[in-house]
Amino acid sequence: MERLEVRDKSLFVILKRSGLSAENKESWNVSVDPPRLIDISDTLGLSAKKIFFFLEWLPDSVEEVKLGNLLGVPGFRALAAEIREGNAAFLRVLDLERTGSGGLKGEGFRDVWKTIKEKGLKVEELNLSGNAPPFELFHHDSWAEQAEIDAQSSLGELCDSVLSVSSLPCLRVLRLRACALSEFQMQQIVSRMVEEQLPNLETLDLGENDFPSLSGLASALRKNSTPHLRNLNLVKTNGGGWFASGITDFLSALRAEEGPSLEHVKINFGHLMNEEDLRALGGGLCPSVRTLGLHCPQAAKAVTFLRALVESSGKGEKEERFEVLDVTVHCLIGVGHDAEAECLCECLRLLGKGIQEGQLGFLRKVKIERRQDWRVPAVGASEGSFEEAKSVFFSALNAGQSLGLSELSLPSFHLSDEEMVLLGAAVQSGSLSRLRELSLPSNDDAGCFGREGIEALWKAVVGSEKGLPVLETVELTRTRADEGVKCLGSALLSGKLPNLSSLHLNSSYLNDEGVEGLTDAVRKGMFLNVTFLNFISNGEVTEGAWREFLHAIRQSERGLPKLKHLNLYGTTARDAGGPLAAALGCGKLPSLQNVGVGFEAFAPDEEGVGDLSELVRGGNFPPHIQMLSFRLRHGNRIDVDRLIRSIGESEIGLPPFLRVLTLSGARVGEEALASLAASAVGGCGGKFSQLEGLDLSDCSLDDNRLRLLGQVFSAHGGPRLNRLVLGRNRISIEGFKAFIHVLRPGCLPKLTDLFIAPQEGVVGEEGESALVIQAQKIVKRAKGKC
Repeated sequence: MERLEVRDKSLFVILKRSGLSAENKESWNVSVDPPRLIDISDTLGLSAKKIFFFLEWLPDSVEEVKLGNLLGVPGFRALAAEIREGNAAFLRVLDLERTGSGGLKGEGFRDVWKTIKEKGLKVEELNLSGNAPPFELFHHDSWAEQAEIDAQSSLGELCDSVLSVSSLPCLRVLRLRACALSEFQMQQIVSRMVEEQLPNLETLDLGENDFPSLSGLASALRKNSTPHLRNLNLVKTNGGGWFASGITDFLSALRAEEGPSLEHVKINFGHLMNEEDLRALGGGLCPSVRTLGLHCPQAAKAVTFLRALVESSGKGEKEERFEVLDVTVHCLIGVGHDAEAECLCECLRLLGKGIQEGQLGFLRKVKIERRQDWRVPAVGASEGSFEEAKSVFFSALNAGQSLGLSELSLPSFHLSDEEMVLLGAAVQSGSLSRLRELSLPSNDDAGCFGREGIEALWKAVVGSEKGLPVLETVELTRTRADEGVKCLGSALLSGKLPNLSSLHLNSSYLNDEGVEGLTDAVRKGMFLNVTFLNFISNGEVTEGAWREFLHAIRQSERGLPKLKHLNLYGTTARDAGGPLAAALGCGKLPSLQNVGVGFEAFAPDEEGVGDLSELVRGGNFPPHIQMLSFRLRHGNRIDVDRLIRSIGESEIGLPPFLRVLTLSGARVGEEALASLAASAVGGCGGKFSQLEGLDLSDCSLDDNRLRLLGQVFSAHGGPRLNRLVLGRNRISIEGFKAFIHVLRPGCLPKLTDLFIAPQEGVVGEEGESALVIQAQKIVKRAKGKC
């Protein structure tokens, strides 16, 4: 199919002048066939007028249109008008995914449904996915009240009347994924199916919705209702336990002779407890279920399913049991949970057996989580059995055949070096080449693998033919990963982890050697796809190592262009404030949103203040960076005049992400303050538009410097400043009076916390009382209440 993607308005001119139709193709000397699909989902500023214009001049060769923009009520009205005029009569696919700001319940869709009901539309595929209403629309007192609102909404009109053979006579594919369908709306759709209003329907996509029961849908799975239904998607990615009832009815309907000839059902279950249902799914009695996600809160239930699966697989089957199978198992461990722990071991054995015998090539996800029951001691009677079961599972991974496994998550498994060596062998053999996520967090770093195990894994990546080409996420939280992180750097440098995007090494005893390995990879451009770096609670790494890591970002050719989150809480990186500021200002972190240090602030030294000044002056910081705080290093008095001048020299003043500035103990010069005050244009510079807290305590401020500070606030204002600290300086009562005099009323409208005591030379109860009075007057004037 010829595809035409529209990203600017030039195509609209071409469409108007040519139409690119078969009739004028020759006159325009077009050497390619006219497009059959036009995608304008990436077009910005798509107004109702442009939609009308676009549809009016749409070539009759086009069979599929993908709008993909928030159209608004005028845009939907334009679409409805074009349908009414017959300009969409030739369309076979209409894609309205993520086009309604109010979701399918919004007013925008109402005109479209009304027009389709009146005129009909011969589309074969209608995609309405991703049109969930705003969250606040869900809160109502009762099911009856919600049902009444749903019935009166535009989505209610769609379900009640538009989904019919008279309005959509050719409809074969209906996509309603992630539309926040309620139970009532699901009942409406089921009713249309039962009433034989969707006789040609082949594909129904209801994934990522949250209706609680499957009983209604089960009643619609009849040949006389939907004779051509082949594909049914009910997968909900986040939250496997969404079906509370009707599971048995649904599975029975899938097996019934009078049901439609379903070929591919996608579904996940969170609390499937019925043993017969588990055996039916595992034993192949529901062959139309081709994509299955099974979330077992009890390991015993997983054993029932896996045993049926492994024991029955391969017996006369022409194809694999599933196309995709995701298995998640949770297990409580500790004294008194021996039976559950043994079931977990049996899960590992069954998985190992199935993998070893080549029966589980469709296995995509394995997540098995051991959770300690905090009410009982940790030691149970099955530890020896658990070690044996782990060995069976990891040995099977290296069975010499390629697996489809994309996610391996084993929280709290306390993997040994031997088990990591087996995992490395599976990587080197290529069995895990499709792995996207590897999550091996522990809750007891002393009881897990060390240098031998982690080095075996990363050396296997280097030594394998392809490495782990699609691996995106690595989580090694609370492990001894530090002992082999340098090898991770080597693996990155080998180019065999090209898609790594999320690296979690929090509480992993990271050391300077490990950070040096990562630094080398950053410097040589091996972090181009990384979006998330988590180094929380690695206090052993020195400040110098973090400085080199941040310097490497500047030194690399492209930096970390996709990095969004850098978590450094609980590390000495907070003392590398200067290199961080330099990295932020070098233009090589364009996607960065968050640099996490908890409630701490980055602390630049004197050189670092220069880096921070350049960041402020240049304004070349990541556009989406969130709040950061800077404070000066304790000890030597650092001259901050260049920082103050840079605020005045910058077009926007302090960057919007710099909400709190702590300059306690700094040296502040009169000329710098005067320069900042004079930088205002038109009497209102606005250089502190987002500043919320300013600490100038212990800065040797005297009366004249305070007066100049008042001129700064008067010139630039501080619309968000709520906390100002001026204590431990050399300001007299007369100096505060002069400050009040120059302060423009209302320049600090949010000021609530003002700290001006103590002051050198202002002593005794009388002096303290005078300071309190002056503070009250300052706040009053700053807020404009005088």
